[in-house]
Amino acid sequence: MTQVSVIIYLSLALLIAVFGANVGNSLLLFMAAGILPGTNIVLSSSMSLAVISATSGLIIFKLIRNIVLSYHKTKQPAKVKNRLPRRRFSSI
Repeated sequence: MTQVSVIIYLSLALLIAVFGANVGNSLLLFMAAGILPGTNIVLSSSMSLAVISATSGLIIFKLIRNIVLSYHKTKQPAKVKNRLPRRRFSSI
C-alpha cells in the first residue's frame, strides 16, 4: 500500500510541476510559432515542422515496437521444463 501511495504522490507532484511551469503554453508556442521556450530563438516553420514530425515519428515508432514486442512475448513457446520428454528410467 505504501508503494501505491508513493506513486500517487509523485505523480501529483509531477502534475503540479508541469502545470506550474507552463509546459503546455511553451509547447503550444513552439508548435504554432516555432519559439523555443526560455530563449529568443525563433525557428522557421519548416524547421519546426521537421522537429515535430521527427519527434512524433519516433514516439509512434517506439509505441508500435513495444506493442509488437509485448505480442511476441505472449506467443513464446512453453518453458523448457514443460517440453522435456519423459525420462525412460525414472521408475524401475
